[in-house]
Amino acid sequence: MDKHNHLLQTSFLLSFIYLPLFLFAISQTHDLNMLHTGLFFIILQVLIHPSNQLQIANANLKLSGSKIELTKQAKNLITSSISMNSLAVVLSMLIISLEVGVGVTGYLLLSKLHNNNPIRLRKYAIISLLLTMTMQGVLLFALTQYATGKLMLITNIFAIQACAFFVGFVYPLTQMHTHVEDLKRGDLTIGIRIGLQGTFVLSLVMFLIAISFMGLHFYNTKHVFHFYVFLFFLSPVAAYFFWWRKNTRIQPLVANYIFTRLFVVITTICMSLFSLVLIYLNHFTK
Repeated sequence: MDKHNHLLQTSFLLSFIYLPLFLFAISQTHDLNMLHTGLFFIILQVLIHPSNQLQIANANLKLSGSKIELTKQAKNLITSSISMNSLAVVLSMLIISLEVGVGVTGYLLLSKLHNNNPIRLRKYAIISLLLTMTMQGVLLFALTQYATGKLMLITNIFAIQACAFFVGFVYPLTQMHTHVEDLKRGDLTIGIRIGLQGTFVLSLVMFLIAISFMGLHFYNTKHVFHFYVFLFFLSPVAAYFFWWRKNTRIQPLVANYIFTRLFVVITTICMSLFSLVLIYLNHFTK
C-alpha cells in the first residue's frame, strides 16, 4: 500500500471522532428528514472530515517532508482533498439546501485557515483552541440540525455549549503525543504552552464545564433521566482520563500515540452509544 492510500484510510478512521457530535445533534432535534440525515452523514463522515485530515497531512508534509517525496505526495493529497470538498459542497447545495451548502463552505474555509499556510491559525495556541471549539462544537451542531431536521438554537443553547466544551476537553489531549513534531513545525499549541500536566488540568476544567452545561440542558428540557444516561456512558471516559493523568505523572512517555488513540476510541464509542440511546428515546419511542 502506498503512502497516499495509507493516509487516505487513516483519514477516514480519524474522522469518526466527530461521530458522537453528529449523533447527539440529531438526537436533540425534531422532524428528522431521513434522506437528508443519511446524506449529511456521508457529507460529514466520508467527505468533509477525512478531507480535513488530508489537509493536515499535506500541510505537515510541506513543513517537514523531504523535497523528493513532497511533490508527489502533496499533489495526491491536494487532489483528494479538493475533490472531496467540492463534492461535499455540491451535494449540500443541490440535495439539502443552499443554506447548508453555504454553511459547509464556511466550515471548509475555516478549516483551511486553521490548517494551511500561510495563515495556519493552528500555530496560535488560544486562537486554535477557541476556533476548534467553535467549529467542531457550535458550527457542526447547528449545521447538523439545520440539515437533518429543525434547528433549535434556543432549546439547545446549553447543549451547544456542552458540545463546545467537550471538544475543548478532547482536543488538547489528542495533541500531546505530537508536541515534539508540532514544535519543530512552529505550531505552538496550547499543550506545548502549558505542558503535559497543564493539558490535563485544562481538559479537566473543560470536562467539568461540559458536564455542567449538559446537566443544565437536560434540566431545561425536562429530561433529567437523560442526564443520568449521559453520566453512565461518560464514566469509562472519566475513568480512563484519570488513570491516564495519574500514569503520565509517573511516566510522561505514557502520553504517546497508542494511549492517545485508546482515549479517542473509548470516548468515541461511549459518546456514540449515548447519542444512539437518545436517538431511540427521542425519535422512536414517541
